[in-house]
Amino acid sequence: MEVIRDAGFPIEAICGGEGACATCHVHVQSDWYDKLPKPDPKELDSVEVAMTFEPGMSRLSCQILFSDDLNGLNVTLANDDI
Repeated sequence: MEVIRDAGFPIEAICGGEGACATCHVHVQSDWYDKLPKPDPKELDSVEVAMTFEPGMSRLSCQILFSDDLNGLNVTLANDDI
């Protein structure tokens, strides 16, 4: 979430990274989804109610901790404002 925000992309992240609001919802490319740590139940509860929830793709970007292992990860900001 912070990397996305620091790069100047429009991401709200209203809860400040607490995983409670889903305003940092992103879609992760399928080839990367399983390489990420599994979402915890709190994250799933938040992201599953998002308008553009996609199983196997939807994550809260605040719950994806940046590391060198994620070099090449590509996410798309979910458009939940529709």
